[in-house]
Amino acid sequence: MCYLFPMLVLDLLKSPPLRQFAQNFRQIFPRFFAQSLDVQVAPWFPYSYLEQYDRRDHLNQLVRRIDAIAFPDARVVSFRFMPPDPLLLIHELGHVVFSIKSEPPWNSSYAGAEILFWLFYREILAPADLSPDDALEALVSFFKQFPSATLEWKRNILSEIVGTLNPPGRSLFGLYSTLGVLKPESFLEFPKSLNPNQDPPVNFDHEPDTLLRALLSGALLNEPACVHVLLKTLNVLMQILP
Repeated sequence: MCYLFPMLVLDLLKSPPLRQFAQNFRQIFPRFFAQSLDVQVAPWFPYSYLEQYDRRDHLNQLVRRIDAIAFPDARVVSFRFMPPDPLLLIHELGHVVFSIKSEPPWNSSYAGAEILFWLFYREILAPADLSPDDALEALVSFFKQFPSATLEWKRNILSEIVGTLNPPGRSLFGLYSTLGVLKPESFLEFPKSLNPNQDPPVNFDHEPDTLLRALLSGALLNEPACVHVLLKTLNVLMQILP
């Protein structure tokens, strides 16, 4: 199929290989979809120098390192191969639409917010539970604010999350215990006694960021406890974040 540049995402999504994906995208995330349509798709040749980062693995198989690039300020994306795989398309569109200029808030390799897109798309989470657009925007807002947030901000959000999810007296450590996940980096010292009702000192360099990423990773594996807790946590974020 021939693609004529310059083109918009609106045009790209009309191509037959992406038509069904576009329909699902628009139905589940109408706001994200609408905000993507005017993003420009640029030809790859100006960025072909990025192919120098390809490498050979131990079996001498070619491993492509960079297959796409996004420029959030210019609202431009470019793809090495057309049409792009939907995974790659959503990754780059997320960077542009949500103005994300680093990888950790969005990239699924860091258990970032793009995981939430696919949780709804694959029907692990249902739109009936909460608005996919609202939930995604709240989660992106949280991940973007966390690195420079004050200690008070982090304490307040963690308190709201734990207070909503657990009976009185339960703790962050108790929540991790319920999920079957131990996160030693979440505490300034590893608890000497495994008391789920009492927290060791929490390491707010990591929390509650680590908790959200653990929930996303667990939900992606369709772990029922993680799915349940993630839904409640997203509701908390939607209520307290602008």
